[in-house]
Amino acid sequence: MPPDPILNGTARPARIVATLVAVSSLLVAQSIPRSGLRASARPTRLGTPPLERLDFEEFRAGQVLSEVFASGGSGPIALRGYNPFLGAAANAALVFDTTFPTGGDWDLGTPHMNFGGPGFGVGGASGPFQNDESQGKVLIIAENLVDWDGDGFVNSPDDLNAAATTNATLLFDFAALGTVTIHGITILDVEAGELPPLITYFGRDGSVLGTFAVPATGDNGVAEVDLGGVTGVSQMRIQMRGSGAIDNLLLRRESSASIVFVRDLVSVDVTPDGGTALLFDQGSSAGATYFYDTASDTLTLKTFVGSPARAFPTGISATKRVSAIHGDPNEAGLWMQAGGWLDLGNVYPNGCGPDQGAGWDLSADGSVAVGMLWNECNGVAFRWTSASGLVPLQLLGASFPGSPNPPTNRATKIADDGSTVVGFAQTDLVDRWPAIWRANGDAFLLPGGVFPVDAPGEVLSVSADGTRVAGIWNLEGFTWTEAEGVVPLGLLPGALPGGQTFPNAISADARLIFGKASPGFFDPPTVFVWTAAQGMRDLSALAVASGAVLPAGVTLDNVLAASADGSVLVGTAFDERFRFYAFVLKMPVAAYGP
Repeated sequence: MPPDPILNGTARPARIVATLVAVSSLLVAQSIPRSGLRASARPTRLGTPPLERLDFEEFRAGQVLSEVFASGGSGPIALRGYNPFLGAAANAALVFDTTFPTGGDWDLGTPHMNFGGPGFGVGGASGPFQNDESQGKVLIIAENLVDWDGDGFVNSPDDLNAAATTNATLLFDFAALGTVTIHGITILDVEAGELPPLITYFGRDGSVLGTFAVPATGDNGVAEVDLGGVTGVSQMRIQMRGSGAIDNLLLRRESSASIVFVRDLVSVDVTPDGGTALLFDQGSSAGATYFYDTASDTLTLKTFVGSPARAFPTGISATKRVSAIHGDPNEAGLWMQAGGWLDLGNVYPNGCGPDQGAGWDLSADGSVAVGMLWNECNGVAFRWTSASGLVPLQLLGASFPGSPNPPTNRATKIADDGSTVVGFAQTDLVDRWPAIWRANGDAFLLPGGVFPVDAPGEVLSVSADGTRVAGIWNLEGFTWTEAEGVVPLGLLPGALPGGQTFPNAISADARLIFGKASPGFFDPPTVFVWTAAQGMRDLSALAVASGAVLPAGVTLDNVLAASADGSVLVGTAFDERFRFYAFVLKMPVAAYGP
């Protein structure tokens, strides 16, 4: 069998593969010089969280508000008003309609009568706080919550009297969004003789981030106040030390998740700490290989593996050693900044034509490498250290009936601690069956019985200590531990049987599994995260819910690797024109749930 051209043991639907190959062939003629990047091969943050507004227009006058959503759908934002005369248990956050003032509050009318509205008051008549536009619905602290007809709405909304108290407050709680940046607010009818409203910002830990005194507008005056972009706000308290109303709170959700795209490159792997992603240019004639620094958004050309038609990088260690199918002819190769390429050679006198082998992965410290050697075109799994050199692993499986050739084996992944090597071995019925080799000498095929005996399968990922593996079998995703045995990963909610699932990465604690699910040949792929408690879920949806912005027309195609804690994921994406991208997704671990 020829060298496997599938990154990290991960196949893609034929439709996508054909598209990417076609694109790659067009890019070969545009290979980059050794000294720089192709113009498109630069990190790009496509999209930022939008500026959103709370304007209360969708609510009815007299409605008490305990929860609201911003104009872009972010929420829920918990809301509570406190009027000390109504008691701590009463929520006094009330909607007031400035177009039809109630309770005799003509000073809350908009626009001012000079501009054709119901408003009355010297502050809004002219000057810097003139009230010349309708504000529609606004938010007040209710003077009373009387609902005499029992319909659930206060019958005559009225703001708290200016002289009554200076301790009334409105509290906005953004905890469901993580934190937000506060940009601005509109204030209405802050009397010149009153203490102006005082805004206090609180961080996630309850610490005070700062305070701001809103300017006095005068009777019926309106001020659009620029709050300067206060970041990290989890709660905001407005102490209404007199009468008045607020409107148009401008905020921007602060993404706890973020995503970066690099056009025309593909992701390969990421270091255990998530600090460096390994990216590859399939369109470069020499196989340009890059490091992407996930903290600084810096992309650096590091080395060349050889023609992408036959060679590609496969893994990166914490020490930034790279494994690869290197050169043409192919050899198992290791690269480091200091020293460059180390080709591992072969222990067999005859490879497969001129090809000798392939490097597929590295332990976390880079001291152990695994892959496949060619022995007269028969694949042999190997383990390498600098001390022992190339050591063929125990031959597993069986030859095809009547074949004189031994079964092909491949070591595809190694646990971060170097204890466990995983991949596949040929059996007498299929060319791939999930296989495991332990550093203590134990080697075995995973037990059958869950999937048909003639269904191919292989292990694609392994936890840091080797206790959990995951892979594809009968085109279905599975996971295995010694205690649980082989367990199918199941399907995405609403998905029908018949697709393909590729579990390409496992977190160090073995709790999270990431990869790609393709429901059917013509269906778009879905990246997923799996946990034992919640099964398989749409990772794109979780990322968006955590604040990541996915540009319109861009589909996350596959997750190929994850940091040890699952907070940094790398993979591939494509857009509506089938241009392809590497992506780096940062996710808060808490977003995955139990």
